[in-house]
Amino acid sequence: MAGADATAGTFPQGEARPAFRDPEKGNSCMMHAPRIRSLESRHQSIESQIAAEGSRPRPDDAVLTRLKREKLALKEELERLRTSRGH
Repeated sequence: MAGADATAGTFPQGEARPAFRDPEKGNSCMMHAPRIRSLESRHQSIESQIAAEGSRPRPDDAVLTRLKREKLALKEELERLRTSRGH
C-alpha cells in the first residue's frame, strides 16, 4: 500500500487483525483457534465416514463403533477448548 504508515496498527505483510481477542489475556484465546478448526474439520470428516458406513448394505459395527468413539472424543476436546477460551 502506497502511503500507508507502517506504524498505523497494521499487521505485517497485510495480515488481517484477529477476529477475537481477550484484552486481559492478550492473544491466548487465539492459540486455540487453529486447533479448534482442525478438530471441527476432523469431526465433520468422521461424521461423513459414519454416514457412508451406515448406508452400506451391511455396515461394519466395529468400524461404526470406532468412528463414533473418535467423534465423541473430538467433540469433548472441542468443548474443553471452547470453554477454556472464556476463562
